[in-house]
Amino acid sequence: MPRHTTRLSVGLPPGRDTLESARVAEQLGYERVWLFDSAGLYEDIWVHLARLAEGTELDLGTAVLVPNLRHVVTTAAAIATVERLAPGRLACGFGTGATARWVLGQPALSWATTRRYVEAVRALLLGEVVDVDGAACQMIHTAGFAPTRPIHVPLLLSALGPKGRAIAREIADGVIT
Repeated sequence: MPRHTTRLSVGLPPGRDTLESARVAEQLGYERVWLFDSAGLYEDIWVHLARLAEGTELDLGTAVLVPNLRHVVTTAAAIATVERLAPGRLACGFGTGATARWVLGQPALSWATTRRYVEAVRALLLGEVVDVDGAACQMIHTAGFAPTRPIHVPLLLSALGPKGRAIAREIADGVIT
């Protein structure tokens, strides 16, 4: 009979104790830490992912990024930075931002908005030019300021319903629930 390996992950809020909590999880055999993205509730996810990249050997993830909290180029540059610090260890989940937006008094984003954002992030990571607010936009880092494109990081969608799952099948590398 084949043996199955259980892979353990933990979700953590980015904050003062994140690195220490992740190190404990690593010692206990966890393989990945997912950080929450809610600027109104927690510290910055990218600062803490960079600390985890340098302070652990854990795989890293975002659970989940909220498209309108950061400009699409800022998100792509942050992904590139963490990918440089922890090559092959990052997976990025994206969602409509229900909880993070409710904290700010806003409704969740539409799936159309979320889709456009994730498609633009992927295109930027591949080195392509994208339309941002009616203008052509591209990451143009010179050598030594970011990993060269293309950058391949799994992009996942938090998709619980049929519409989100259909979009995930079209544009994402998987679903995060």
